[in-house]
Amino acid sequence: MPDFPFLAPVPRVVKLASVDLADRTFVVSYGFELTPLVDSIRQVGLLSPPLLRQRADGRWQVVCGYKRLLALDCLGCRQFSAWVWPKAASPAKVLLAALHDHAWGRGFNLVERAEMIRRLLLYWDQDRVIREFLPRLNVPPSPKYLKRYQQLAALEEPWRALAAQDRLGLEVAASLSQWSAADRLALLPFLSLSPLSYSKQMEIVDNLTTLSRREGISPQTILSRPQIRGIMANPSLQPPQKIGCVREQLRQWCFPRFSATQQYFDTYLKSLGLYQQSDLRLLPPPAFEGNTFKLELQFDHPQHLAQRLRQLLALTD
Repeated sequence: MPDFPFLAPVPRVVKLASVDLADRTFVVSYGFELTPLVDSIRQVGLLSPPLLRQRADGRWQVVCGYKRLLALDCLGCRQFSAWVWPKAASPAKVLLAALHDHAWGRGFNLVERAEMIRRLLLYWDQDRVIREFLPRLNVPPSPKYLKRYQQLAALEEPWRALAAQDRLGLEVAASLSQWSAADRLALLPFLSLSPLSYSKQMEIVDNLTTLSRREGISPQTILSRPQIRGIMANPSLQPPQKIGCVREQLRQWCFPRFSATQQYFDTYLKSLGLYQQSDLRLLPPPAFEGNTFKLELQFDHPQHLAQRLRQLLALTD
C-alpha cells in the first residue's frame, strides 16, 4: 500500500439530516442548474458518493458533492452512501481534496476559481498558491492573475452571478473592483441588458473610467445623462441596439475628434455607395492618423472582377 499524505476517507452510510448544507467551508460550487442532476439521480441513483468531514459537534461538512446532496434533498432522500473523514482530518488537506476533485472533474467557473483561491490563501502563502495551485485551477501562475481573482471575489453578488455565467470577463471584473459600489450598481443594467464580448465590456468600462477622470465626475453621473437615459428608454430599440448606441455615445464623448472624423468618413462612404460593403471597401489609416488609405477588393470569378473595376471607374467620375 502506498503512503498517503493524510488519512484516507472511509465509506459510511450517512443520514442527510446530519449534514450541514449551510456549511460551505470547503464548498465552492456556484451558479449551477440543479434540475438535470435531480433527474439523473431519480433515474439511475447516486453514482458517485459525496465526500464529507465530521465537525467537532458531530455533524458533517460537505467537501465534495454539494450539488449531489442538494439533489438528494430535493428528492426527499433520508440517507446515502458517502466517503467520510473524521474531525481529526486536516482542513488544509481536505480543502486540497476539494480542489483536486473539481480540477479532475467538471472544472471551475470564474467565481469558483476565485473562491478556491481565497480559501487556499487561508492555509498557504501567495508564492505557493501561485506556483503550485493556480495551474491546478487552469490559471496562469503569476501574481497578476492571483490579484485579478481576488478582485473578482470581492465584487457584489450580481457581478459574481454574471461571471459564473461567463457574461463578465475577468479583466472587466478587476477594473470594476476599482470603482465604488454605487458606480458598479449604476453600470449593472447596461452589462446585463444583452450578452457582450469581453472586449466590448472592457471598452465600456475603460471609456467610463477615462471620462470620469477627465471630467472629475463619477461613472454613475455619466450613465445618468439625458442622452443615455433617452437611449435606454427608446421603445423602438432592441436590447442589443440599445447597448450598441450607448457604446457609440460613450466613444463620442471619450474621443470627440476621432468620432467626428469617423462620422465624416462614413458619410463619404455612403455617398459613394461603399458603406458597409463586404467585397469593395475603402479603409482609412488606423485612427485616421496618416494619409494612406487602402482599397480592398474581393472577387470570385473574372466577370465579378470586371464588374468591380467598372464600378471603380464610375466612382472616379
